[in-house]
Amino acid sequence: MPWAVHVPSWAEVTCVCPAASTTTTPTTRPDFATVNLPGVAGTPAVPAVAVTPGPVTVAGTVTDQTGAPVAAATVSLQRIVGAAAGQTQVTSGQDGTWTAQGILGGLYRIRAWRPPDLAQPTATVVFLSPTSAPGPVGLQLDRYGQTNVRAAVSPNPPLLGEPVDLVVQVTSTTVGGDGVVRSTPLVGAAVAISAAGQWAVDGQPQQTTTAAGEVSWQATCEALGEQALSVTVNQGDPVDLAVPVCAPLPTTTAAPSTTTTLAK
Repeated sequence: MPWAVHVPSWAEVTCVCPAASTTTTPTTRPDFATVNLPGVAGTPAVPAVAVTPGPVTVAGTVTDQTGAPVAAATVSLQRIVGAAAGQTQVTSGQDGTWTAQGILGGLYRIRAWRPPDLAQPTATVVFLSPTSAPGPVGLQLDRYGQTNVRAAVSPNPPLLGEPVDLVVQVTSTTVGGDGVVRSTPLVGAAVAISAAGQWAVDGQPQQTTTAAGEVSWQATCEALGEQALSVTVNQGDPVDLAVPVCAPLPTTTAAPSTTTTLAK
């Protein structure tokens, strides 16, 4: 018997193929306003303000509070344009005079200082016209370097007959090379306490300041009202301490007694 070969038609062929991919085209634009972007560190660049070269020459004198001329003082001239500033510096001579030549006109803040004890607390503001010669600018410096004493008690206010912790801090003001007046702790200073008022002070009456410029005692107020306390620093003049007035002990009110009667 001869072999019969069956050839399928195309209608009988089943194709097993991967599914056809479909591509969706968006019909609306994305809203980038809702996308949060991480911040970038940095500060906005501010263009530098020019001070030179220019046609203006300005001069003046630096003096202290007594009117004496101050030599070798730094004089800073800041030219202000909007929120920005440019700066140049000159130095006063032996007679306290100073001169800044070849600068631009405009609004200036002028300030002087001499470390470690002289500084001008507030700058002098002047407008320098590029078309007319400015008058002399006088700069007066205040003297710093004095010793400052502050006191604090805990608890505050002190209560009659109750001990408190008394801390005294000694600092000294100095003028830095940048003209900034800073308060620094006075380390290793001998501080002696004295009670003119009704205070009982425990511990050695003289102590040495720590790295923070501090000394401490325990004290008890023995009378109501303002009671004076003072200290001397390195055997100098007495300095009165600003301590709160002594307050009375708080009174307590007993709660009224109540009687409960049970119903019979």
